Amino acid sequence: MQALIDTQTGTLEALKVQTVATPQPKKNQVQIAVRACALNIGDYQRFIMKNNRIPLATKVTNKLMGYVGKPLGAEVAGVVTAVGAAVTQFKVGVAVFGKTAGTAPTGGLAEYAILNQGEVYQKPTNLTFEEASCISISFETALGAVRKASVKSGQTVMVYGASGGVGLYVVQLANAAGATVIGVCSTRNLALAKASGCAQVIDYKTQDFTKCLTRFDAILGINGYNPMRKYKPLLKPHGIFVGGG
Repeated sequence: MQALIDTQTGTLEALKVQTVATPQPKKNQVQIAVRACALNIGDYQRFIMKNNRIPLATKVTNKLMGYVGKPLGAEVAGVVTAVGAAVTQFKVGVAVFGKTAGTAPTGGLAEYAILNQGEVYQKPTNLTFEEASCISISFETALGAVRKASVKSGQTVMVYGASGGVGLYVVQLANAAGATVIGVCSTRNLALAKASGCAQVIDYKTQDFTKCLTRFDAILGINGYNPMRKYKPLLKPHGIFVGGG
């Protein structure tokens, strides 16, 4: 098969289309013919340059994670072409999306990719392959955060970073759970956060979110920009803070 291979640490010029062996699924894995692949922050971080030099941290990470010699791409959508012996949820021909297999997910920018059975989902018919390919990692992160915060109906929840990839899912999931969501984001994304389900949006460019008079059952800080001490006074007694992103 053809794949876009990372042949050398940290340089975009080293990305080469090469012919490589088609990966085969293990007993709990699914092989798909890739129709779309989304680039994630993990792909971007493999090529971070500082002063036109590859930082040592990037070199070490790429080596430890085994990126060199493998295709880019952690999120994919496509059609199932083969399944492992223990796979029961999916059959050949089904349209799916998910995260590529491995501790360091990679391999999506290729004709075929491998996904673990527990990390692949049937594609909704109202989504294109391109749309579906962007979902898995951000959605799974958001779902984990909302579950960790034990968001419930009737609660009031703050989402700091409400307009980012993970934050938008957190807002929608908290709404689906029946919570009232107050989002925090920058000026240019206020309308997006509001449209995604925020009852109120605080513009951190012009407002100090720590002055908010509301006290929250849960606060989800989806970026790690602020220390815990800024969030703590905004929580109700026994309120929950979850950081992620």
